[in-house]
Amino acid sequence: MFRILIKDLNLFGYHGVKESEKKDGQNFRFNIEILINKGSFLNDDSIENTVNYSEVIRLVKRINSSER
Repeated sequence: MFRILIKDLNLFGYHGVKESEKKDGQNFRFNIEILINKGSFLNDDSIENTVNYSEVIRLVKRINSSER
């Protein structure tokens, strides 16, 4: 297995248990670990079969900015 890490992605969001957390927002720190089976891309040079870090970060940003 290959492991890809995105560490300390800091984003601001309006999530929480308390109403003040949802209203005022707060900082969130994300540590993302992606595990990839070696066989899935080892013999393939195609760019389409790689992990796009920008897309992963964009997805986390979208989820973080969505409402609960």
